[in-house]
Amino acid sequence: MRITPLALGLVARFFTTVTAIGDCDDAPTALSVTMGVMDDSTGALPICETHWKQGHSVKKIETWTNENTFLGYMLTYTSLETSYLVGSGPADAKYSSFEWDPLSETVERIEMWNDNNKDGNRLGKIKIILTNGRTFEAGEDHPGHNMVTQRGFGGVIFGTYGWATWNVHSLGFIMMKSKVKKIEVGDVQFGDLQKGSTIKHRRYDTDRHYNNLTEPQEHSWAREYMEKASSSTSQVARWSFGGGYSLGFSAAPMGMGVSSTWSINFEVGEEKTKEWAEEHEQKVKWEDKVMVKPKHTLICTGYAEAGELDLEYMSKVKVTLQDNSQFEFMQPGTKQATAFTDAYSKCTEVEGDQAQSSLFVPWSEKKRSIATPFTA
Repeated sequence: MRITPLALGLVARFFTTVTAIGDCDDAPTALSVTMGVMDDSTGALPICETHWKQGHSVKKIETWTNENTFLGYMLTYTSLETSYLVGSGPADAKYSSFEWDPLSETVERIEMWNDNNKDGNRLGKIKIILTNGRTFEAGEDHPGHNMVTQRGFGGVIFGTYGWATWNVHSLGFIMMKSKVKKIEVGDVQFGDLQKGSTIKHRRYDTDRHYNNLTEPQEHSWAREYMEKASSSTSQVARWSFGGGYSLGFSAAPMGMGVSSTWSINFEVGEEKTKEWAEEHEQKVKWEDKVMVKPKHTLICTGYAEAGELDLEYMSKVKVTLQDNSQFEFMQPGTKQATAFTDAYSKCTEVEGDQAQSSLFVPWSEKKRSIATPFTA
């Protein structure tokens, strides 16, 4: 059980960090009903608790009640994040909790009653009824009290709104308008390309040739390698809006792969990732001709530049409901790629016969360098 040591203090903290009220105003919600006074006439402050803009629905509710009124509640989303405690949760309150799977269990309706205080103008009890018959009740029965019913519509709870202080004055549930028909992911927006891309220099073979003549000698060397250029993309899919719909990805920018569709099948709260990966062979080749001094060893090391991309992006997720209404939110993904751009050799000379040594020429900004060779 969670215990709130100071109800009013917690409520004040809650309202400084809560979801913006506008998130509830423009949520893709069905016609909503409320129980209790929906204004500040009772000294309450407004509530807006939802993560619909992140694509998360509610999967659990925890409640604190007593014989007279509904003291407080807390939500858990499919992302496993929790809301702040709305109202209060004192140690002597009756604590209850209810958890369901929004992928396979949907809400049929929610019933709400007023409280037992003298004005009876605040929330007193709620009852959640799922389509599979499971139910949850929090609060006390009081004969003759008013009751309102919130239809389930799409069967998914996106959050709650209302008014509260140390107890819940009024409450409404944000219900998805209708069931999901399809979800499309696209409109990719990349982050800072400069920060996400680097050039790395790969060292290959080293050629060591000793000129044992008394006059300069031209030496030729060439190499050819086949490397694998690769590209991979990962797109997160982390939401639960009921089952039975298709999910399509359209990710054209920067070679992110062809469009694809696959059926949703994952546990609530589990992060499902759609991945594309492709690779192809790319030739890495260089040729050089260098004059070698008499009684000197020419040391040449081959290099190739590999451009590497490791970048985060945000993609737009568009949800189309069965009533053809739509809503959107942003979801993260990552893009990784490797491609080879330039191949060349770097050469230097040392006096004497070093043909059997392990010396190589280190990389530098200049394509050709006359540098002190390193020992491998």
